[in-house]
Amino acid sequence: MSKVIQVQERQDALLKASDLPEVKKAELMLKMQSYTDTIKQMKQQADALVITDSSQTDLINAAKDGARHIAKVRIAIDKVRKNLGGDYYKQYKLINSIANILLDELNPIEEDLKLKSKFVEIEKEKKEKALSEERLLLLEPYKDFIPKEANYGSISEEEFQNVLKTAKLAYDQAQKIERDKILDLINTRAEKLKDMGFEYNKQYHSYSYFHEGNMELDISIDLIISKCTDEEWELVLKEQAQKLLAITQKYQVYKEEQAKREKEVEEHLKKREEELINQKIKEIGLIKDALRKEMKENIPTSTPIVKDEANIERDDMLPVAKTEKDEHYAMRYIQEYLSNMKFPDIRKGYKYEKEYKGIQKRISDILKYLKTIL
Repeated sequence: MSKVIQVQERQDALLKASDLPEVKKAELMLKMQSYTDTIKQMKQQADALVITDSSQTDLINAAKDGARHIAKVRIAIDKVRKNLGGDYYKQYKLINSIANILLDELNPIEEDLKLKSKFVEIEKEKKEKALSEERLLLLEPYKDFIPKEANYGSISEEEFQNVLKTAKLAYDQAQKIERDKILDLINTRAEKLKDMGFEYNKQYHSYSYFHEGNMELDISIDLIISKCTDEEWELVLKEQAQKLLAITQKYQVYKEEQAKREKEVEEHLKKREEELINQKIKEIGLIKDALRKEMKENIPTSTPIVKDEANIERDDMLPVAKTEKDEHYAMRYIQEYLSNMKFPDIRKGYKYEKEYKGIQKRISDILKYLKTIL
């Protein structure tokens, strides 16, 4: 069932339910019938207009004409409603209801025709909207440097490229300024760290504090940058200063303990060295006694012993052996004894170093001489 037939049936139902005189009902029906026929005709014409392209100018113009005609029909229906209403409320109510039925059907037709008549404008708006969305995606990285409410779908490609270029230049300049600010901030804060003993750690891209090759503290570049405010940065410096103080105190205690241990070891070695030197001096004394008993003449050496060097008493003449055999025996005895002597190592700078080396030299000369004659 078509909508126009439904409109007719609704009108008939309203008239039948009304308590107006039949003559008046017939008059109303006659007045409204022409508009019912007009709506039916306009509906058929609107349905026939199928517009899919902006080149269909004839159809678009027809839609415009139809919309204008519909407007005139709506005005005419309003006039009939007012003229027939008179002073009779029931009659006006009926007229108004019938007119609303007609207008309810007329308005969608009018809107449809308006849309079709504005096909070109609507298509243009769609294209501009799609183009604007596409261009806004390109401008997204630079959104802080472009007008907020501009319609970027309505400008030419050349104009858009100029907008894009200008926005990008402004963005790059802002980025450079921001990078410079960050670098200045890093340098300023890094200087404070350097003053505290920190140094740049290339491996971790951070600033580290080393003590005797051991990394004790480390601050990342991210923390140095503006991820913390000036107030927060001052708290970081205060915290690091407290840690440095604790590290210094720890190593100070360690150094004091180490120095104490080293002193104890040094005193022990010094005492041991003195004991060994005294022992060797005593052994040299025994050698001298043996020389006095077994040799009948002096043994010449390349380095005569000096009292100041050897720190031992020297005899210019030793006892003379009674026979050649005794002399030979004495020489062998002395050679074997001196060859088996062991001299401990002493530290450089030891106060008896000169005397000790004098003794070693003296014994070495004796052994060389004995080797030549035995």
